[in-house]
Amino acid sequence: MESNRILTVCEEENAMMKQHEDISKRVACLNATGKPFELFELENRLRNGLKLCKIKDITHLSERMKRTQIRIQEYVDESRNEEAEKEREYLNELERLQILREEIVLQSIEYLSKNIDRLEINELETRLRYGFEKCKIRDIIEIGERIKRTEKRIEMYQNEDRRDAAEQEMKYLHDLQLVQIIISERFRRKSIGLISNTEEKSERIELNNLLHQLTEMPECAEKTLMELLEYFYRRLLNDNTNETMSNSIRSKLTQVQSQLQNEDLLSKQIEMKLQEINRTIDNQDCSVILYNLNKILKLIRPLNLQEIERYIKRSEQTANLIRDKDIILLIGITGSGKSTTIQFLTGTKMKETRVEIYPSKFLKHITTDGPIVNSGLIDVKSSPLSKSETRFLIPVTISLKDIFGSYETNEIIVCDAPGFGDTESPETDIANCVGVIRALQCCKSVSILALSSYQSLGDRGEGIQQLIHILINMIHGIENRLNSILYGFTKYPSETDIHAILSDIKTSRIDSDPLLRSNTAFVTILNDMIEKTRSDPIKIDPIRGDIKNIIEKLKNLQGIRYPDEVFQFSINQQTQIIISDQINQYKSSIIYALKHKNVPLLFYYSKQFKNFSDIIKQQFIEDQYKDSLGLINENIQEYSHKIIEELNDRLKNHHQLKNEDIQEYETAYKYIKEIQQYFQSDDLFTENLRIRLENLGSTLDLFHPSTGIYLENLHFIQNYFQEFQDVYIKYCEDLYEKFEYNFGQSIEDMILNKEFQQLNEILDKIFQLIPILNDHLDKKIEKKYSEIIQIFLKYFEKTSNGSKSILLKPNLTDNDIKSIENDFAVLKLAKETKLFEKHIKNFNEIYDVLIENLIKYVNEIILRIDESLNKNSYYDFDSVEQLIYEFALIRTLPDMELKTNQNFYRIIGSIHSSIRKLQKVIEDIIDQLDFQSNPINIRPLLNLLSHLEKAEWIDRISPGFFNKIRSGIKNKLIIQMENFESKLKELNLELEHPENIPLANEICIKINLFKAFERYLPELGICQARINTNFFKAIQNQLEPISKRYNLSEKSVDYLKNELNELKQIEINYDNLYPPIYFLKQAGYSNIIKLNEEMNNIKHQYEKQIQEIQLEKNQFDFQIKELRLIIQQHEQSILSKFSKNLFGRLLNKLTSGFEKK
Repeated sequence: MESNRILTVCEEENAMMKQHEDISKRVACLNATGKPFELFELENRLRNGLKLCKIKDITHLSERMKRTQIRIQEYVDESRNEEAEKEREYLNELERLQILREEIVLQSIEYLSKNIDRLEINELETRLRYGFEKCKIRDIIEIGERIKRTEKRIEMYQNEDRRDAAEQEMKYLHDLQLVQIIISERFRRKSIGLISNTEEKSERIELNNLLHQLTEMPECAEKTLMELLEYFYRRLLNDNTNETMSNSIRSKLTQVQSQLQNEDLLSKQIEMKLQEINRTIDNQDCSVILYNLNKILKLIRPLNLQEIERYIKRSEQTANLIRDKDIILLIGITGSGKSTTIQFLTGTKMKETRVEIYPSKFLKHITTDGPIVNSGLIDVKSSPLSKSETRFLIPVTISLKDIFGSYETNEIIVCDAPGFGDTESPETDIANCVGVIRALQCCKSVSILALSSYQSLGDRGEGIQQLIHILINMIHGIENRLNSILYGFTKYPSETDIHAILSDIKTSRIDSDPLLRSNTAFVTILNDMIEKTRSDPIKIDPIRGDIKNIIEKLKNLQGIRYPDEVFQFSINQQTQIIISDQINQYKSSIIYALKHKNVPLLFYYSKQFKNFSDIIKQQFIEDQYKDSLGLINENIQEYSHKIIEELNDRLKNHHQLKNEDIQEYETAYKYIKEIQQYFQSDDLFTENLRIRLENLGSTLDLFHPSTGIYLENLHFIQNYFQEFQDVYIKYCEDLYEKFEYNFGQSIEDMILNKEFQQLNEILDKIFQLIPILNDHLDKKIEKKYSEIIQIFLKYFEKTSNGSKSILLKPNLTDNDIKSIENDFAVLKLAKETKLFEKHIKNFNEIYDVLIENLIKYVNEIILRIDESLNKNSYYDFDSVEQLIYEFALIRTLPDMELKTNQNFYRIIGSIHSSIRKLQKVIEDIIDQLDFQSNPINIRPLLNLLSHLEKAEWIDRISPGFFNKIRSGIKNKLIIQMENFESKLKELNLELEHPENIPLANEICIKINLFKAFERYLPELGICQARINTNFFKAIQNQLEPISKRYNLSEKSVDYLKNELNELKQIEINYDNLYPPIYFLKQAGYSNIIKLNEEMNNIKHQYEKQIQEIQLEKNQFDFQIKELRLIIQQHEQSILSKFSKNLFGRLLNKLTSGFEKK
């Protein structure tokens, strides 16, 4: 049989381990494959460790640790640090062995408790018999009392630092606890029967509870542990497990160890248990692994809040049954007989039975005899093992007519409560207390029946003391509410004098203990117990007792009114310690979450802490929770201040924020905001940062070099933090107001005033602001910049177009040139300020177009000059002069002189050539005068000289050139005249040579022709006068003798008249001999000069009319060109309203109209 084989193995282990005898060796069973469980492995590790440390017996471990500590201190005092460090390492190993030993003791008990159902009933009996013999127990009733006494002895030895004695007592206590566990299991099987699926049902409940908790738990060590628990519970229940989880179970264990270490939860004890799990995981023994995992979970989470809530929730369901009612509450420690007393008080028939614990060992147990009549007793159960079977408040209504008869119509409500100070688990103790208190606070009044069991009385009345402490802790101001309390005594022998026992407790225990004696509430209640048991103590005998007497006393009790103000939270000392541990765990987890910025974990543990505080409703827990909130708030404020200061420093130092910077602040901001929203605290982070941003922004003006960085940073911030969008928008609006203030002046006025330097500075500033402000101010900066550029372009295009229209004229006036000069000066000034090299890329094109138009116009002038010089038979130096004048004016414009130098001097050269050519023609004609015979036509020569005189203006361009030409012609004329004079002198004009008179006359006529040139060469008149004078003298010399011969004074008047007439006739005949004079006289001109003057006048009038007509024609041509340009620009819009044919006819009509004009 498997159980016998296991027992054999256990006995062999016992024989081998005599030196370290421990009950764990007898509960270390084999699994299905025959491999030893971890308890056996732990024993081996302990044995090997003791051997390495050269310790013969485990009892010497404490003494060895003490001596090692003394040596460490000696080495430290002697500054022998190396030796001290080696001793510390040795002490750490000893401490590890100590923990291992304690773990073996605890694990053996808990393991047996968790897995005892795997042992068959006969094996349980064998182990129980062995335990009774080892612990020297004759009566099973002694176990509870021995455990209590042993615990007290351990505490006393530890206070006295008697380690060896304490360790020995701990071994004995361990054996007693194992016996108690076996007794409970055997009784459960005997009394209820082992149902095959009971354990599976319990494990299934545990699994469901785990799943419920996992749904709301963030990633942490606790969650990973619970996931491992879920997995192994499923394995144990043969559920489908996650294959991925199965493959990564070791990585999960590594993960949980890392998480425990990160969360500062990894202790040596937990580390050892993780090692045990890793060693046993291959054995596939889920029970062992679950045990260790649950143990680790208990170490990091002392209290299971969800389990407490489940218990309390069930109590709240029953609280509605007693709301606003008068009840009688039974109070007592676990095992005091509350449930049995309830059954007895309802009138249920009771009987005494014997429950076999193991062969020949029985426990007396009182239970119901027959069917249960009162339906309220369905949930009321009792146990023979002083184990609480009540998990929540159970109200049972007792009809008094069933007790006293039909004349009594009232009823009372008696409530069975869970055992106070229940040591089964702290969750049970807390749930019992909280559930009962909450239910009682809903009642109208509460009377108390406090029960004391003889079995828990103790040697020195410990049971009574414990009951009194329960009452004191549970009822506020109990000294003033003793009229609401009755004391009942259960399981006391009939011959026992309860009054005497209580009096003895007071005398021997209380009066001799100054601490207890000073506790007035304790003494008052004990005195009240003594007084109320003086004459008729309530001994509750469920089988033979008198119900009526007890009920009558309960009826007469004055219930405690306003129970919500009286009943208070009360738990045992061990549970209080665990509550403190849980509070510290919450605080530690909150600190960890704050340290690592783990918001989900912070929320989870804060919520758990809050729920825990709300459940317990105790001021000290609420204070601790508020302290945690204060810690959170303080941490957030410090962190917020730190983040804001870092950001402010970066902004102050004009640091350009990057995405990673903003993401860092965004993470911090979201973290802080999420926490503040969760805890409903003020958003100091946002407010403080807003103030810092606004203050910093107010110190930066429009042109501050860091404004762009600040604005970009602010934009970055508002993109990530929407709360700062209004700060960003407001700052942008302020900047634009400053921008408008600085650049709102009239650009047109500045252009008209030619303030190009100031405009350049404005454009430079705006251009510099574009990359800084433009994207933030909705492109307004770039728009403003473009608007200014467009104003410039329109102005300069208008200027250029104005000059262009002027250049369309065939001839330019001074005003035209002045206008072009003004436009040119504006463009030149703008260019010289380099305003547009940077800002207007096509400005040079505008300037160059004007230059090109001017050069084009100059080229046209050159063509016209060339035409005048080449095509006309007579050079029109007047028109050339006008063209050269315009050319010269254009050359006065900026940049034009250099660009037109070549053409200008080329055309001047052409004019020089034309003048020289004319000079040559004139000189040739002069030279021919000597060879021509009268009459000589000098009009061509005069015309040529007239044309030549019109070129006098050339001296303004080429000083001295025309004078030189004129001098050449003058010299030619003078030479010719001198030649005539010489010829005239050579003639003999004496009367003897009359043949020379016609020659002289011809010469004189030619000389007389030169008189027409005097207006061109005044010097010829002098020369002519000299010749005439000489000629006159020569003639006079010849005629003087005749005059003397023929003295006129001596002649008669008639003679003289006749002679005069003859002379006149001679003159007439002479004039008739020269045809030009004849024709001139016939035309009414006295001489050629008058004719030339009239011709010149007519010519000038004609030329003036021609110029006016030409000017008017040019103006019409310009207007036609402008109209054609306008028509072309608006052709599309006109075509949308008129057909193309109609538009063409209209265009032709307009054009032909202007052409006719």
